[in-house]
Amino acid sequence: MSDASPWRAFYESGFQGFWALLAAPALWLAWRALRGRPAASGVHPPARGFVDAFAVVFAVQTLLDPIATGPLARALGGGAATALGLAFVLLGDFRVFLLVAYLAGGRCALGSALREAALLTPVVPLAAFAAQKLLAAAVAPLPGQALWLIHETLFLGMVAFLRRRVVAARGAPTSKAGAQSEPPPAGAPSEPAPLALQAYLRAVTAYVAAYYGLWALSDVLILAGVEWAWGLRAVPNQLYYAFFVPFVWARFFARS
Repeated sequence: MSDASPWRAFYESGFQGFWALLAAPALWLAWRALRGRPAASGVHPPARGFVDAFAVVFAVQTLLDPIATGPLARALGGGAATALGLAFVLLGDFRVFLLVAYLAGGRCALGSALREAALLTPVVPLAAFAAQKLLAAAVAPLPGQALWLIHETLFLGMVAFLRRRVVAARGAPTSKAGAQSEPPPAGAPSEPAPLALQAYLRAVTAYVAAYYGLWALSDVLILAGVEWAWGLRAVPNQLYYAFFVPFVWARFFARS
């Protein structure tokens, strides 16, 4: 595939890689500032303040990402692009882990959620880097796009883990009818999490799986030499940068 591909030129353009990523979070932040705090209680009222603050903080982070990894990295030069790129990749995954760890089971414990999110965040990047090194040593040097594909595939496995071992497990009843259960761990709810909260977390993790799945599909096609796959890759970029925060906020405060 030639680097002169119009699809790749579009993908690497300032419009797709910078301006198009800023519009939605900037508009959402302006709308949120004018609207003020939501009056609705959300799918889990004890978490309404956290979800609103989460959305504001990570909307700002979303705006900073293309600025820091684009113009700022070029201005700094050296290894700044790699360092800033890695930092924002980690932050982009951290926000998912933090939201799930805080809400799963209705725990709403910020300290433990931060610890869990911090422990989970480096797992996929480290595993992807190790897998890429092993494959390169065993087979042949791999193209740079292959590392992204490995990361994306492993993160889809992480989403499956979150859905089954965190969302579903923490939302399950702690006892069976007629049987005495052990006391729940500290910070855990004494009853199953509301069904609406479980449905919300399933929707959020499905959304994350959608953009990681589309990234993986795009990279498979790119490695196979399909030029228009660069255009397809712009779709998960929008889901990740532009619409993740609005989706998380709107889905939480929507009337169930």
